[in-house]
Amino acid sequence: PEVLEFAPNNFSMNSNPPIKLLYYRNLEQLTLQDLDKKLTGNSGEGPGLYQTNAKPVTMSNGIPGYYEEKKNCVSICQAYVWLYKDKVFQLINYPRPELVNQNEIFDQILSTFKFSNQ
Repeated sequence: PEVLEFAPNNFSMNSNPPIKLLYYRNLEQLTLQDLDKKLTGNSGEGPGLYQTNAKPVTMSNGIPGYYEEKKNCVSICQAYVWLYKDKVFQLINYPRPELVNQNEIFDQILSTFKFSNQ
C-alpha cells in the first residue's frame, strides 16, 4: 500500500507535528479493520486506522467516517478516519498547550475537505 504523510518541514518522521494528515491507497476497497490488519502485518504495529471504540460520524462534506478522542498515540491525540472510494484519510491532532488556536485550525482543516467525482 502507498502511504503519503503531510507534516511541516521542521518535523522529522520520529516526532509528531501538531496536526498530521495521512493518506492510504485502498485499491481493494477493504474495510478499515481489514486494511489496518493488512498494513500492520505480523509486526503488530500499524497506522491504527481501525479502533473498536471509535465513534461513527458524518464529516461536514457528508462522507461517513470515524472519530476517536485519546487515540492510541504516542501522546494523547484526536483522530478522524474516513474512506472515500479507493482512498483512506486519517487526520490526527496532537494537542500542544503552547499552540492556543491549534484546535480551531484542526477544525478548519477538517471542515474544508472536499471530494470531486473524479
